Amino acid sequence: MTTTSPTRQEVIAQFNELETRDDVAHLLGISPQHLRAVLFGTNGRQAYRHFTIRKRSGADRQISQPPPPLLSLQNRLLALLTILHIPHDSAHGYIPGRSIVTNASCHVRQHLVLNLDLQDFFPSIHFGRVKGLFMAHPLNLGTEAALAMAQLCCDDTSIPQGAPTSPILSNMICRRLDRELTRLADDHNCIYTRYADDLTFSTHMVQFPAAIAKCTKDNESSINVVLGKNLTSIIEHNSFHINRSKIRVSLHSNRQTVTGLIVNDTVSIPKEWWRDLRAMVHAVKTYGIQNSSKVWAERFDTRSRAGESPALDAVINGKLMFARMVSGSEHPKYIRYARSWLDAGGDFVDDTIRKDLSRLDNLVSRNESSYKYDLAISFASEQEDRVYAFFNAFEEAGLRVFFAPELQRRGQFFGRDLPDELKRAFQSESRWCVVFASNEYVSKNWAGFERQIIVDSFIQRGNRDYVLPIKFDDVKIDGLPDSLGHMSPADGDDKHLAGVVVSRVRQE
Repeated sequence: MTTTSPTRQEVIAQFNELETRDDVAHLLGISPQHLRAVLFGTNGRQAYRHFTIRKRSGADRQISQPPPPLLSLQNRLLALLTILHIPHDSAHGYIPGRSIVTNASCHVRQHLVLNLDLQDFFPSIHFGRVKGLFMAHPLNLGTEAALAMAQLCCDDTSIPQGAPTSPILSNMICRRLDRELTRLADDHNCIYTRYADDLTFSTHMVQFPAAIAKCTKDNESSINVVLGKNLTSIIEHNSFHINRSKIRVSLHSNRQTVTGLIVNDTVSIPKEWWRDLRAMVHAVKTYGIQNSSKVWAERFDTRSRAGESPALDAVINGKLMFARMVSGSEHPKYIRYARSWLDAGGDFVDDTIRKDLSRLDNLVSRNESSYKYDLAISFASEQEDRVYAFFNAFEEAGLRVFFAPELQRRGQFFGRDLPDELKRAFQSESRWCVVFASNEYVSKNWAGFERQIIVDSFIQRGNRDYVLPIKFDDVKIDGLPDSLGHMSPADGDDKHLAGVVVSRVRQE
């Protein structure tokens, strides 16, 4: 027999009927005696377990873990609050389907980004505010029932960081703050979001409106910020305080971050994060998982924890799953490091990562029999006349060739976007890519657009045979390994090199 969850209106109606502590007990499906025992006990209720963990900034974060009997009731209450609470559109923390990624994506490609923190966020949501929340519309609890709810959710004076009910209560308390700050942002052509205690404003304008912030530059990298009276007034009237040491404004010409992610042009992970992941994977590949885990726990795990450091393989799997969440399972960097981890970690690799790589390999195998072109040609315009001779040799040999200048001449790109055509040809429509590498090819911006597409495709295809480099000059193509090999004029004249390419392609 299946049971259906109550609707939001049904849950609100249940809360509206709560007048006494015994009513709260019945709502949670326990006896009044059980609730009294959890809240008060014979010799006082069981205490929270307090410990600290190290933040990334180096400061300590206080965690308060509720005792099991209280935790069970908080989880029951959380299930009901989740049904009745409608999150504000600007809130992104602790909400299913929203994350640091959805929060950051709201501020992509803005001229200015303003970040600020609320000070002592959870401690500032004190017992009286929680009691008032339950007594206010739409819950409308009686005084005794609201008091019992606050006792369930608070550790002495405020909601604790560690109780399952604290995140949703913070969003419910902040709903008026979010509504007022959203209106302020909308009125001044800005964007506002909140992730827990992190508030972000952004604008495409040259300056923030005075109601939000006044910014003056000290030098190229330093900006003085004075928050607007309207902004500070709204925050203070909602009984919060701004952490003055964490106010930051960043220009589009510099790195802009929101909840730890870069937002200048798209939502992306910082380079140093990828560098740390690469070092971890390299350590496992070089020294083995046991030795690497020991060294990491002793020397590099700087976060204080309630227990032992997690195993290094769990950290690497977690980082890759984070990259997957932010960038997607087909992002070249995710695929690159996932393959490296599969080579180094073996049985320690998470099944989701294995399935991503297996699915990608199967997709490549299926596509190899249905390519539109046998090969695509990438080159710098300075070598166009010379490369034309190769193209003619390839076509005379019966190969299907993507060569942009000739296809343009034939009118095949009429009414189409050339960058999109290039991207499709190199990424998915061609079995091989012949790169004519020269000094101009590795230095010009337009050739750089093609190079990046080719490198990404090389990674996505699992470093399979895909790129055939012909080097007119002694240059290195960033992103492609030296072990790939190459041909050059030293290996024969252009006609001979074209014949080698034709033979290689026909071997398929």
